[in-house]
Amino acid sequence: MLASSSLRHSAVMTTLTQRLLARTAPTTASSTDTAPAIAHLLRRTSFGPFPGQVSALVDKGYEACLDGILSAGTPTADKPSLAGDDAHGSLRNWWLDRLVSVTATDPLAGLHERMVWLWHGHFTSGFDKVDNVEMMWNQHALFRQHALGSFRDMARAVTKDAAMLRYLDGDGSPGDAPNENYSRELMELFTLGRGHYTESDVRSGAQALSGWYVDQAGIGRFDEGNHFDGTVTFLGRSGRMSADDVIDAVCAHEACAPFVAHKLHAHFVGSAPSKERLIELAKIFSAGNLEIKPLVEAILRHESLRTARYTRPRLPSEWITAVTATLKLEGDTVRDLRNAGGDLGQILFEPPNVAGWPGSSKWVNAGNSITRGSRAVNLCLRDEAIRPSATVDGVLAHCGLFEISQTTRNGLDDAASRIPGDKERAQVLLALAITSPEFALA
Repeated sequence: MLASSSLRHSAVMTTLTQRLLARTAPTTASSTDTAPAIAHLLRRTSFGPFPGQVSALVDKGYEACLDGILSAGTPTADKPSLAGDDAHGSLRNWWLDRLVSVTATDPLAGLHERMVWLWHGHFTSGFDKVDNVEMMWNQHALFRQHALGSFRDMARAVTKDAAMLRYLDGDGSPGDAPNENYSRELMELFTLGRGHYTESDVRSGAQALSGWYVDQAGIGRFDEGNHFDGTVTFLGRSGRMSADDVIDAVCAHEACAPFVAHKLHAHFVGSAPSKERLIELAKIFSAGNLEIKPLVEAILRHESLRTARYTRPRLPSEWITAVTATLKLEGDTVRDLRNAGGDLGQILFEPPNVAGWPGSSKWVNAGNSITRGSRAVNLCLRDEAIRPSATVDGVLAHCGLFEISQTTRNGLDDAASRIPGDKERAQVLLALAITSPEFALA
């Protein structure tokens, strides 16, 4: 019997290391069983599933759950208190708390929060350069307003947003020698992608975007006297252009709708769309005047989403949120876990660069897996840790895992057979489930 915490920790970490060395990935499922399908839907549209949510929704059925997700209203979000010496940390912790609370309150109401999170990683700004918590809050509120609304309106708003003006050097950019950073990133990273614009477009776009500055109150303002006083040619359009004209031009470009559709498909489905599917989605987005929600609905209702199980990694903030809810963490324990965000490579409001956080397999490489595993094992083996059912199936259901590889199943069954005590068995099984490849994936 594994009587001591240190021995239990050693056993779990040994099992985890063996699993990593074997590099066994979870099987992509095509199951039509309701519980696995609903668990998958919640992973992609919220930050769940949290304990008990799937069983509570099984009788509702997959399609009714999807209808509920798409018909959910926009949750209200009051501005948090940003006073004190660590206002940056206060804003970050407020949002991490919210990622848990919105999904915990209603598992079908998380789509709006997920979209806010997605846009934060798309139209990026960060504390490292903005260095003003009020500006970052205002940008966050902007994403809340436009999360499932008009992409054009959101692009217009973020172009004049103080945090973005500061982050990409539009603050005080003069018409006679404009900074080109935002003009370039607007096209390359935010709306069109590489190959769809020229260096002349970058220069002309910068001229049209000149004249904006951040005032003493931290608000983006326009100074006509500092704006380029002349005609520009940008993406085939010529004339005297404003920031709104720039956004209208990029949104009307033939590359914009496919670019955004590809981004959202890759996020929700976990893979790039086929050429034919991308054409379909781009047509839907264009026909809807670049309204985001019809595009999201088209992606979520397609069979490709339902069958694409475990096809992308959970980013660190997703994983931390899931662990927090699964283990019902509070107080200092939550703060300790959130500190892992820096070790794992994602701290909200501090993107690594203007491209945001990559959605690649780097999040499930051996180094990150060991870091996640060590944190999770320590949390699960605490004396005060939550202990669900001491059976393998009970623990898996608690963690929202209804489809696992045979390798993971064998590891859990083996651990269960070797640990006679219910308390110790429950702790070890929970630690193994939280450190499993499946829990690291969405």
